[in-house]
Amino acid sequence: MTTRDKEKTYRPTDREPFMNERQREYFRTKLLAWKDEILKEAQETLQHLQDENQNHPDLADRVAGTGELPPVEVAAHLRACDLLLQPYPDGVSSRRTSVMAGLANRVPVVTNLGTLSESLWAASSGVAVVRGPDPAALAAAVVEVFALSPENRLALGARGAALYFSEFTLERTIERLRDHGPTPVGTNRR
Repeated sequence: MTTRDKEKTYRPTDREPFMNERQREYFRTKLLAWKDEILKEAQETLQHLQDENQNHPDLADRVAGTGELPPVEVAAHLRACDLLLQPYPDGVSSRRTSVMAGLANRVPVVTNLGTLSESLWAASSGVAVVRGPDPAALAAAVVEVFALSPENRLALGARGAALYFSEFTLERTIERLRDHGPTPVGTNRR
């Protein structure tokens, strides 16, 4: 068996130092292969969806929802997620309730910027963002977030929740409207 063959069959063991150079290379190779696989599958899925749309343009008319979930159940489902991938053709914004729900529930979020995105999204460390709705860039960002340690993924979710509670809650919106909204007739605002 050659050295190259041994490297291909290498599996980390408990008998070697944790995350030694050989293990780091092993996991780096596994993550890169996983990234390539995700990118390939994303491209195939995108192509499949485009093909299906061309073959069945009335498909949207036949899609039916199965019903509503109570908010408590939606929150429980979201909290069970390791990550929330939310791509938008025109970018993430404060008007996107699905991303707001993920942030409020401390779920790490991967999304994209676009023409509707407010500047705070690019500056925030509370979400992983890419420029534009590019499937390859989104897939790469997902791989990067999954490559984080569990503690760092939790920290990303916590920063997202902090962003939500500092910027987007109903109370914060009302406060901003009161501070900067239109001046009622007959009052002097300084």
